[in-house]
Amino acid sequence: MVIAGEWRWDIYEEALAAGFRANGVEVIPFKAGNYLGSDLLSRIERKTLWGPATVRLNKALQRIISESSPDVLFLWRMTHIFRRTLATLLRKYPGLRVVTYNNDSPFQDGRGWKQWRHYIQTARLAHLNFVYRPSDVSLAQEAGIPNPRVLLPYYLKEVHRPITEIPPDFQNDVVFVGHYEDDGRVETLNYLARKGVSVRIYGTLWENASLEPELKRMPIHPAYGEDYVRALAGAKIALVFLSGKNRDVYTRRCFEIPACGTAMVAPRTPELGALYRDGVEAAYFNSKEELLIEIQRLLEDDRKRDQIAKAGLARCLGDGHSNIDRGEQVIRALKEDIF
Repeated sequence: MVIAGEWRWDIYEEALAAGFRANGVEVIPFKAGNYLGSDLLSRIERKTLWGPATVRLNKALQRIISESSPDVLFLWRMTHIFRRTLATLLRKYPGLRVVTYNNDSPFQDGRGWKQWRHYIQTARLAHLNFVYRPSDVSLAQEAGIPNPRVLLPYYLKEVHRPITEIPPDFQNDVVFVGHYEDDGRVETLNYLARKGVSVRIYGTLWENASLEPELKRMPIHPAYGEDYVRALAGAKIALVFLSGKNRDVYTRRCFEIPACGTAMVAPRTPELGALYRDGVEAAYFNSKEELLIEIQRLLEDDRKRDQIAKAGLARCLGDGHSNIDRGEQVIRALKEDIF
């Protein structure tokens, strides 16, 4: 299998590649990011999806397919692959099967056809198309994309796990790890702070937020790798907010938090309710007032909080939500549907 993508973050292409390898699949990386640099011309090409580097990228993909003769070409959120490139490959190699995955929101994120035109055009030629959220399935079908299905996010099996030795700086009552977005999360966090809840924030773009002084008592910065695990595992409660811009009904942290053995408190959605039982394996809220009640209850009841954390961990692991499990799920879908 050739996996074509940016290959910039371990949680994306590399994580799923590890899932494929663990299930006996040979993976050949095609790193599109190597062709799209950071200079001015490259930044322009990233927006226009056209230019000399993009042309070289498409030629290089054809070359690696010719040299490696893979069974599957997996396109991970590829916005720079031309339709004619994929059509040429399918014509020259009729046994090649093409799969796409997009963990973004290509049908409703506001950037529209200009940003996603190559992705949509190539997905129309693919044999199997994975999307991030249930609402994307019908939207993909409306866009003429065949065989769309949901591929849930995941936790990293070798990374996200309970840990016992946690530095004091990462030990907090409540933590939120995530980016700033103007979707109500700031108002909710400020409300909690005014009510006396101690919340530690990690993430990006928070310089754009108007936060209560209590929330800025500790520097706000991203947490990656082991620090990310420490931030989640070191908290008594980990919060989840869902992107309103992307109309998310779950997020990657809905698997990472339970996998780290921490009690998760998240917005109530039918999709999350199907993943974790309310009040047993996670706690949910519909309003900031209900969130405050849930947090206060769990902070006061160590036994209940520990039960939810342990039950959420068992459910997450037992239902198979790691990157290794997702790799197996993709392979099974390939065997059942297109081979």
